[in-house]
Amino acid sequence: MTKLGGAHDGKQGNWKRRYCVLKDDLYYYEDESHYEKGREPKGVIKLDSFFCIKKDGENPDNEFTIFAIPKPLVCHAESKEDLLSWVKTISRLGR
Repeated sequence: MTKLGGAHDGKQGNWKRRYCVLKDDLYYYEDESHYEKGREPKGVIKLDSFFCIKKDGENPDNEFTIFAIPKPLVCHAESKEDLLSWVKTISRLGR
């Protein structure tokens, strides 16, 4: 999956490819090898209280957003099928 990185100067960040692992929370790593080597994740999105939505209407970028703590995470899936799979799977985790 690709996520939108935050910029520190108030501007929109850039897209960064990350390897994501969905457990009780969403962990994202630099790449799969970092995960396999047991390295610390680049970030964790706590899924204690969240909701996940995809863009309405035509969504050529396959974008969706996870609104969670500490901040929302804007994501880009590889395909429409991946988009629907991510949104469905994450939404099932609702506690």
